[in-house]
Formats: sequence, C-alpha cells, structure tokens
Amino acid sequence: MKRFIPFHLLVVLSLSGLLVPSICLSAQEIAKAGQAIAYDNGIVLDAKTGLEWYPGPDKDFNWSDAKKWVESLTDVAGGGWRMPTRKELKTLYLTGEKCHINPLFKITACFVWSGETKGSSGAWGFDYSCGTAGVGSLFACGSEYWEVRKTSSHGRVFAVRSRK
Repeated sequence: MKRFIPFHLLVVLSLSGLLVPSICLSAQEIAKAGQAIAYDNGIVLDAKTGLEWYPGPDKDFNWSDAKKWVESLTDVAGGGWRMPTRKELKTLYLTGEKCHINPLFKITACFVWSGETKGSSGAWGFDYSCGTAGVGSLFACGSEYWEVRKTSSHGRVFAVRSRK
C-alpha cells in the first residue's frame, strides 16, 4: 500500500523550509550570495522568489539565438525552461554589484533578454547597468525602445522556471 503525505502537511513542511527542493536532491550547493544559491549543475536558485535560473554562456546573443538556446534546454535538470519576463529579470537587480546583479550569475555585459516581444521585430530586455527595463541596448539606461531581434547581438540570456 502506498503512503501519501497529506497536502496540509506538505504546506507546513514547505513553509517551514523543511521540504527540500528537487534540485537539491540531485545537485550540490556550491555557493551562496545574498538570496541566491548556486548548484553544481549550473542552476541558481533565488530563495526569495523560488525561481530557478540557468544562466547562459557569457557571450553576445541576439534575441532569436537567445530564444533558440533556451528552447534547446529540454533535458537540462528536468526541463521546463523558458525565457524570463521583464518582471522576473527585475527581481535579480542588486545594488552595489557589478552590473547590479548577483555575482553568482557571472555576466560581463549588463543587458539580458526577456521573452517578451512587441510586433514582429522588437524584443524587451533588462539593463542591469542601471536597473531599468530597456529594449535591446546596453545604452538603454533610463529609456525604453525597441531593437530588431535578429540584429541586436549584445544581450545575455538566462533561462528560468518555477522551482521543481
């Protein structure tokens, strides 16, 4: 006979921090910085939001290639990855760090693409050099505008999912 844990007990365990997220079962914690925890499988857990992040290679991407990279992650740590929203990217903003983002993300350029688009050619991102949502440019600090998804190639890419 299978035994199940009652839902109300799972809620209590989860809220008390006693329920271990699944990524912790197969990956080892390697670093902590603020609310972020890095694991040896490349995932960075934001303990405050419960989002799991998978930072892409620290190289220039246009939006189309960034999207393809995220879509290629079907078998990475259980899958379920997608491009983040601007709102999710904003949760990573951290005053006082290089690029105003937690150092566990290890990026050298401060613009990260989101999965949000407008029309057939524009795409949003988040500029960590000053913490504002901008559109496709390292120089978008404080202003919003659109750049062409296929030709603007200076953004970084992160994949995100809710904690599994």
